[in-house]
Formats: sequence, structure tokens, C-alpha cells
Amino acid sequence: DDANTERFARMVQAMSSSTQFLYISHNKISMEMASQLVGITMPEAGVSRVVAVDIAEAVGMAEPMAA
Repeated sequence: DDANTERFARMVQAMSSSTQFLYISHNKISMEMASQLVGITMPEAGVSRVVAVDIAEAVGMAEPMAA
């Protein structure tokens, strides 16, 4: 449930200053707290592609567009 996911997210954030975490999730709340998202996409059958997004960099790129 959302309350447990939020507790998990706070715990990961608190521990991330001394530990690097890699976790697999499709949960919106846990993905929102991540500093980087990595996914796999299949643009065509049999061809997989890694897609990575640094959240701080993406926000920096989006801010000039919003102005």
C-alpha cells in the first residue's frame, strides 16, 4: 500500500548517503524518489535497448522550456 511504499522510500533516501541502491519497481511512489531511472525498451521485435534518465539533468533541461 502507499503508506508502506512511502516509508520504504524515506528509508532508502536516509540510507542512500552511505549506500547505493538498485531496485526494480513499477510503483509510481518509489520511482518518484529515485535520482536515476533505467529501463529497457524494445523498439522492434528482438531488439532491446537500455534507456537511462538522470532526474536532476532532465529537470534542468525541462526548466528552460517552461519559461
